[in-house]
Amino acid sequence: MAKQKPDLAEPAAEERLAGFLAKFTPEIAAFAQASLFRMRARLPGAMELVYDNYNALAIGFGPRSARLMRFSPSRSFPGG
Repeated sequence: MAKQKPDLAEPAAEERLAGFLAKFTPEIAAFAQASLFRMRARLPGAMELVYDNYNALAIGFGPRSARLMRFSPSRSFPGG
């Protein structure tokens, strides 16, 4: 079995997501983190697409296959 190369983009991606969440109130950021935790548990191995809009943060989950790019989005707004 071939060894997989480590994903070098992973820490940068997590740091960027933390920066996006830092724009929100602590309550909203905690809710978004809890939602991410639940979605990651329900969809292990799913690709995550993060979109930082001017008034919301959207995070979508979808299959790794590019042919099946359907996402289940979750949005967070700074004001609640």
